[in-house]
Amino acid sequence: MQQQNTSYQQLLDKARKELASKYLTSTNYSITEISFLLGFANTAGFCRVFKRWFECSPTDFRLRVSAHS
Repeated sequence: MQQQNTSYQQLLDKARKELASKYLTSTNYSITEISFLLGFANTAGFCRVFKRWFECSPTDFRLRVSAHS
């Protein structure tokens, strides 16, 4: 991690972002279940971070993806 100049938090965020996208597009897990699986203390925290990552809510993300399928 030191050689790549990447912090633990950056690696965790990247993994969480990828998994959030995967769970929302390929499962029927609820937002609450996904937030728990990704290790967030609560759904509100997950939704806040998700919106920063994707510029939309997890629900909107899921709807957009399903509309394009």
